[in-house]
Amino acid sequence: AAMKLTIFVLFCINFGSSYRIQFSKNKIRYTTSYPTKTGFDRKVLINRQRLYSSQDDTGDIALSTDVSSTSTSDDASDDLLISSPAAEIPKKLTSWMSPKGERDELFRELLAGLVVSLATIPTSVSYSTIIGLSPLIGIWTSAIVGLVVTVVGGGPGLIAGAAGVIALPMARLVEARGTQYMAAAVMLSGLLETLFGVFRLGRVAAYVTEPVIAGFLNAFALFLIKSQLKVFRTAAGAWLPFSALGPAVGVAALCLTATRLLPVVAKKSPVPASLAAVAGTSLASVALRLPVKSLADTMGRALFVGGAASLPVFQGLPKVPLSLETLRIVSSTALGAALIGILETILAERIACDSYRCRVSVYEADDPDRTVVGLGLGNMASALFGGFGGCGLIPNTLLNGSSGGLGYASGFAYSACLGLAVVVFSPLIGLIPMAALAGLMLNVALSTFEVEQTLHVLRSARSSPQQLLDC
Repeated sequence: AAMKLTIFVLFCINFGSSYRIQFSKNKIRYTTSYPTKTGFDRKVLINRQRLYSSQDDTGDIALSTDVSSTSTSDDASDDLLISSPAAEIPKKLTSWMSPKGERDELFRELLAGLVVSLATIPTSVSYSTIIGLSPLIGIWTSAIVGLVVTVVGGGPGLIAGAAGVIALPMARLVEARGTQYMAAAVMLSGLLETLFGVFRLGRVAAYVTEPVIAGFLNAFALFLIKSQLKVFRTAAGAWLPFSALGPAVGVAALCLTATRLLPVVAKKSPVPASLAAVAGTSLASVALRLPVKSLADTMGRALFVGGAASLPVFQGLPKVPLSLETLRIVSSTALGAALIGILETILAERIACDSYRCRVSVYEADDPDRTVVGLGLGNMASALFGGFGGCGLIPNTLLNGSSGGLGYASGFAYSACLGLAVVVFSPLIGLIPMAALAGLMLNVALSTFEVEQTLHVLRSARSSPQQLLDC
């Protein structure tokens, strides 16, 4: 049933644009109303000869070839293949599975989703704690938002879920008004995001320049490193005693080293290096009885019991008065969360393409408007189950790409593994050391630094300081 639903949604999305084709002696004019910067990846094949496209002043796509190289037979049209919206469906399904649709790559996609879900559990739980909700709410929020974004139209490899930038304003609203007003704010935020995408406003991200993204990534990498240092500190902020600090640093260093060296040593292994590193360090910590805190020790062992009691409960629409006063209370929080969520989601999608996807495979241009619509629908769906909404997660998206998650399958696996981790495999997940996950995220931070782009900007600024201001 899930597969049929996925195919139906993808079909509706791709078939939703109109097109017309005009034939002449040596030219085929293909016009589409699909509003993207680069349009579809249009491919025309006449008698197995590839044609190349050019765009005229009217925006129509003129696909031409030398007439002498083509057949003049009456059934030449049988050899004509034009990439229409309906013809894009197999391509979507292939990229949903993996970049090339191969079995080994699909297996790697699924394992990458598993890795990202393991790294998402601690942050999702911590965001729930900030708001004052059950830790399970944060995990199910990540699972629901991630699933809807993947189904509706997030870019291949994009990971979405509960985020701190959304949790902080929701925490203030819950403290002042309660959880029902939080649900109303999440619903309104999701509605604003959906309208933002429907009116084609997601393309404003195209104006964000590469140097700005590089600076954002460098600052984000430093922030990510700082955020992981709390694993080596006590609740009061002091460093752990050496008896506990030494093993924690050793586990983190071992996980970090294994994550970076395993791809070099075992190039053909279908298992992501990050998953192998986390599993290996977890087994070593349990076998050697190292004094390091696990997920269960940090988050509470009651969270990792599992069973049907861990399933989310449908709560329906928020139980708040439908009045202008309610709108006044939730509008500022909803608008702020929507704008921040849209920006971070689009940046996560662009960074995923720039960092991993576009280096190893060719996908059609991402549609940020469709991604934003998916984000809005995902937030509204999470609110129906008591969730607090989310957005695209840049560190998790980078971790997904570094683990081999370059297609849609990793997004589905990520959401499915979050649900299974809570319901079925909670006892095993609870044994993972926090230091191992810290080493995993430190590797992501080191890979996030844009050294070459930063040096290029600095060299340009030396010759022309105005260029630095233009960035």
